[in-house]
Amino acid sequence: SISKGVYGKVQEFHQLIESFITDVRQTRDGLYKHLR
Repeated sequence: SISKGVYGKVQEFHQLIESFITDVRQTRDGLYKHLR
């Protein structure tokens, strides 16, 4: 069904955002440690 495909795409997009946020947090934490 179409709705299932859309739901799959939304999940993929959500996972992309989650991993992006995690990367940003790790990068930010790394910068803080580097500056100290």
